[in-house]
Amino acid sequence: MRKPFSASLKIEIIKKVLEDKQTVYSTCKQYGVSKVSFYKWLAFYNKGSRRGLARLSSSYRAGTSHPKSFSFRQQLSVLSLVHKSPEFSCRLIAQRLGLGHHGVQALLERKNLSKYQDRVDFSRRPFWKRESADRRLAMINMLETGWKVKEICKHFGISKVTFNKWRRIYLQSKERSSEVLADRYIRGEDHPRKLRPVVEKRILEIVSSNPQLSVHQIHRHLAGEVGHHGIQNVLLNHSLNTLEKRIAFAGPVQVPKVQVAPNYVPVMPLYRLRMLLAPFVTVPKLLFTDPKAAIPSLALLLVPLLLAGFFIRIIFSASTGSPIGLFFASVALVFGTFFFIYSMKYYITILMVLK
Repeated sequence: MRKPFSASLKIEIIKKVLEDKQTVYSTCKQYGVSKVSFYKWLAFYNKGSRRGLARLSSSYRAGTSHPKSFSFRQQLSVLSLVHKSPEFSCRLIAQRLGLGHHGVQALLERKNLSKYQDRVDFSRRPFWKRESADRRLAMINMLETGWKVKEICKHFGISKVTFNKWRRIYLQSKERSSEVLADRYIRGEDHPRKLRPVVEKRILEIVSSNPQLSVHQIHRHLAGEVGHHGIQNVLLNHSLNTLEKRIAFAGPVQVPKVQVAPNYVPVMPLYRLRMLLAPFVTVPKLLFTDPKAAIPSLALLLVPLLLAGFFIRIIFSASTGSPIGLFFASVALVFGTFFFIYSMKYYITILMVLK
């Protein structure tokens, strides 16, 4: 992007046309300016009472003076997210932090982090290194030996505001020792809300068994033992902050083997067989328990047999009729005879019971 023209350069371009008698076309082509912009500058130049720099000075605000420029906290949040997740794109970073896409892209370009490999290299370096109390005391001693504040801050990579704060704390304390300059920020194992190893192990077990669960769903499984922020920190520390990483951590999904059902062999239950044979078993029992009483029953059974034989003889002795008709009539008579014999079983059974 081309930088805006300064007021002195604009006046120089106008004077080349007015005083040096150059054409507007050649002057605009030489400096890469459109005719519309030139005549607008010329109008401001002619109408201005002072004809000075104030009238032609650019109203474009860039850098920290821009109303939409990122604050220090916003820049720190962008760099922190890039350090934790270098695979995030510019658009994804803007969505996560609720910032403008163009602003995030401009910040990454200024920090030489617009390329993926540059962000990966940036994530491998320490992002925020806090100075120890001994090094802070050494900075103050260097000031007393003749070093300038600017040189000390440039050598250690700190700001003047931070150095003056440490110096003020050191001078206001009664004990001039390094303990006064110790870091008051509690983190790590010394933090009062440090997560217990048992809870952290349970979080990893839940992620291993159900990698598709989100932070809020894991929080419901733990029943309030740890907050959402603590679960998110555990996932970030173990590089499990995305769904793809959690699925890779859980390992391949075990697909259960499908068991083939054995071939069905129909088997008739014993009680069904007994039910089928029961009507045919009852009559012989009644007949053979009392042989004397069985004689009338046998006589009754011979009667339908004699009748059936009589009818068969009549059919075959008939002079008229076709063989096919005789055949079907014989079949019908035989089956009818068996049905009649089967029905006679009930009557005989009733008679035997009543007797």
